[in-house]
Amino acid sequence: MDLIIISGFLGSGKTTFINHLLGGLDERPAVLENEFGDVSIDSQLIKADNIIEINSGCICCSLKDDFKREIENIKSMDYGLCLIEPTGLAKLSDVFNVVGQIDEVKLLNAVTIVDCDSYLLFHEDFGPFFNDQIKNADIIYITDIEKLGKESIYKVYQMLKEQNSDAFIIKENFLDIAREEILDLIKTERRKDNSKDCHEESHHHEEDHHHEAKNDHDHHHDDEPKTRTEKFLKFENLDQALKYFSDDNFIRAKGKIYVGEKSYLVSKTPASVKIDDLDGQDFSDDLVIIEKK
Repeated sequence: MDLIIISGFLGSGKTTFINHLLGGLDERPAVLENEFGDVSIDSQLIKADNIIEINSGCICCSLKDDFKREIENIKSMDYGLCLIEPTGLAKLSDVFNVVGQIDEVKLLNAVTIVDCDSYLLFHEDFGPFFNDQIKNADIIYITDIEKLGKESIYKVYQMLKEQNSDAFIIKENFLDIAREEILDLIKTERRKDNSKDCHEESHHHEEDHHHEAKNDHDHHHDDEPKTRTEKFLKFENLDQALKYFSDDNFIRAKGKIYVGEKSYLVSKTPASVKIDDLDGQDFSDDLVIIEKK
């Protein structure tokens, strides 16, 4: 079975990228979603009926046995392709190490989505995650370029190129690129010796990645933020909601809120806040918030 990993820091646009891909795939791929918190908001947004969720931890460490077991289950259902979306706080090098322990799978490519604005603002504060995902990517798509000038976009491009000169780095908004063109790129195998590359890459970063699992559902980094889930969060008006989610202590928030009698989907990234009318769409009352440490 072929594997493609879609990585990226919190709020970079991984789910949007996967939905864009799904519209152009002839085969029916499995989608494996990994969330740091108890609830997977992204799995409710992905336009596919073959989604496997692994929540309450990270597939690269505390939940790696669950990850291997789910990949084996997906293989047994005769899927030819599986798209894997790790949590935004996962390190690609450690995900590679787990993949290298699974028989009869081929990692075609690791794709990293980089939010241009968030990268400029936070790549130093959250360097261990940003840098590992960039250094180990085969293909990098830069997002959130619409509100930035060419100079800022080129600056990010150069910074990424310095960290990973071998990767394909695409500066064009992926939603403006034909699905077929993206699929041709990401489905062309680039990792020729998966198990060897994965093991050596993970070993190289082992000292930088401090995971101390207290139990099977804890995930601890030296610079790990806190995750919590709210339910039935209500606001009197949108301005009040925007003010609440503009709090700098939140680095990510995603899920459902209520404003008066209407429901909305909020998505806060480190750089912006977006609130969309759900228009009666069926959606859980969960709101996942990731706070600074």
